[in-house]
Amino acid sequence: MWSQNPTAKLTIVTLLFVLGACSFPTDDDEDFVYFQVQVDSLKAPDDFWIGDTLHLQLFGVIGPDGCKSFSHFEDILEVGDLSYTLDLTVWGKGDKKAFACPAVMVMLDHQYSLFPQSPGMLAINVHQPDDTILRDYVRIHSENIIID
Repeated sequence: MWSQNPTAKLTIVTLLFVLGACSFPTDDDEDFVYFQVQVDSLKAPDDFWIGDTLHLQLFGVIGPDGCKSFSHFEDILEVGDLSYTLDLTVWGKGDKKAFACPAVMVMLDHQYSLFPQSPGMLAINVHQPDDTILRDYVRIHSENIIID
């Protein structure tokens, strides 16, 4: 069949070449631009008891259109004798290959969770795009002892 119809062979080869040159959407880094998200507020308890998961709720605006989305948290947790310091940065991503983006405000309403193992004071530092820091504190108690 192939030897009798050289046009079919040429069409198949051309089709494979064209499909190979097309870019299909993937979740690769080169398809997105990453940016730091402005966090407007942080919801954290004043007091927390060991044995549970501590949930921190972060709020803000990720982007002005539907091509922006939450990407990930970047975190560094330093543990001292009676203190913890959590340095947290929120990252968003924008689709570089999007042709048209829905006109919708994309809000940050994400939860960061951690499991403290010992009592002390947790300092939360949320790093902002303008190099300021949004701070909050959580007092972590053991089951029977309250630290002042």
